[in-house]
Formats: sequence, structure tokens, C-alpha cells
Amino acid sequence: MMKYTQQFLSIGVGLVLLFVTVLVSGTPTAYAQCNPGETSGNLYGVAMTDEIGAIYMSTESWNDDPLGEGHDATTVEFYVSYDRQSNTWNGRGWNPYAGWVDFGGTNAANITARTAEFESVKQDPDSWGNWDPTIDLSPVSYEVDPGEFVGLATNGDYTGGGGGAGDDDYVGAGNIDFSGVELQTTVGSCDETVDVLLNGVNILYQESCPISAPTIQWTTNDITPNSCETGVGLWTGGSGSSRADSGSETASANITDSNTPVVFQLHCEGADSGTTVTGTAFASCGTDDPIDPTQGIIIPEFREV
Repeated sequence: MMKYTQQFLSIGVGLVLLFVTVLVSGTPTAYAQCNPGETSGNLYGVAMTDEIGAIYMSTESWNDDPLGEGHDATTVEFYVSYDRQSNTWNGRGWNPYAGWVDFGGTNAANITARTAEFESVKQDPDSWGNWDPTIDLSPVSYEVDPGEFVGLATNGDYTGGGGGAGDDDYVGAGNIDFSGVELQTTVGSCDETVDVLLNGVNILYQESCPISAPTIQWTTNDITPNSCETGVGLWTGGSGSSRADSGSETASANITDSNTPVVFQLHCEGADSGTTVTGTAFASCGTDDPIDPTQGIIIPEFREV
């Protein structure tokens, strides 16, 4: 019988390929709820782990208490987003046992790697029994029919110290089922959007490296004027630089073997919701790169040049 070794840490439950260059067009849209104080992710509900309970996808998911646990509500804003076009995740979730779960909101590398991490476990592995913090999200995808997430994410492993497979302790969350998570492709009549393109496309991919510094273009809709700031990516001036509500510039460097894949993000404030709306684009090169636009991606238009 599987056993679980618990390692306690004080956390506030209330919340504290192709042989040519490939261009994939079509822009992802980051939706916000358009109501003051509501978060901008497009996922709602809980992902259930085998070993440590639920991972909540947003502030609303926690406060609605869909599992009837009777916990206190929180004003802390958090959310997780899923991009069907690139099959990638972003943002932060919450687990009452292990705390914050980073889908790319803190560590952007999780976006392109299709992983998430238990932040507290990563920061202090000894206190958690050297539990591997990484969640493998690659088996999970959203299927239009039946209209839900399928496949199980995984985290953790047996300790190997019990003298036999039957006696080993299991450290980690185990399998993680996202079938209880809803993907909200539209949110009411809200149209707070930030769209980012690289050389005119959202996913810029080339089998051979390097790719010459791409042109970054961005447009916004229904955002607070002059509220945009750069996030991760090869932006002039680096992260945290102010940007106009729309514009273009040349990336500060090429996409190379050493930096691929590169995530570009622009963060703006929704005019109605007052929360952060993020636009994301990807640039990658090399046959071993995790962002390959021919694999498991919804492609509105596919062009080879």
C-alpha cells in the first residue's frame, strides 16, 4: 500500500520537425473578468492530487469553495491561465498543504517546459524530504470533445529507502487530475486584451539556430492608458520597462541555442477589472526545443517560408 511521508511547513491556509522556418499565426487573447477585483485567468475550479488535496486555479475558485471545505475567503489575487494554441500554462495556483504552485507566474521557464512547481518545496527541499517540486504537465491537454482537460499530470516519486518497493514511502503530490477545471474561452462581454506578435506571429519557430532578432509588435484593447510594462523576454530596457498601449520594436538579441526558447510577455491593467492582463508570445529554434508548433497545438493558419 502506498504511504506518504508528510513534511510540514507553516503556510497560511487562507492564502497567505520541420526543415524550414515555421510561422504560426493567430493571436492568443488574455481575458479578464471585467468586474472590479476579479482575476484575469481563464481557468476555474480545482485540480485534484492523489496525495495532498486540491490545487485551486484562482481566487474565485478558492472563495467559491466548490469542495465545501468551509475555509475562509481571501482577497489575495491569483489565477492560472491555459493557452490552447501553444498548449502552455501560466500564473499561480494554491494548494492548502504545500502553498503556491507556479505555472509560470514566477518562473517563466515553466511555461515553455510545460511544467509547474511547488514553490515552497523548491525553496526549502530539506524541509520537504527532498521532494522533487516539479509537476509534469505534458500529459495534460484540453479536448474540445468532451470539452474538458484529459490526461494526468504527475509529481513526486518513491523514496527508494524502504528496502523494497512495497515499503518505500511516496513523497509528492502523485497524479494530478485536471478534469474538474473549467476552461473559460470567453468571459461575458469582456474584451480586455493584450496581443503580442513576433515577426507577425504568436509562435515563431525555426529548426536551425539562430533566428535574427525578431520584430515585437503589440496591441491592446480596453486597458488603462499608459499602464503597460514589459515582463520576461528580450525587450529593450529589460523587464519592467514602460510601453505605449500599442507599438513595435526589435528584440534586443537573436534567438540562439543558448537562450531558446524565449517567452515574451507584456503586462497591462484592465480598464474595467483593474487586474493584470498579460499578452504572451514565444520564439524558439532547434529540433530539441519544447515549443514545436507541429505537435499538439491548435493552429488557425499554418505557413511555411
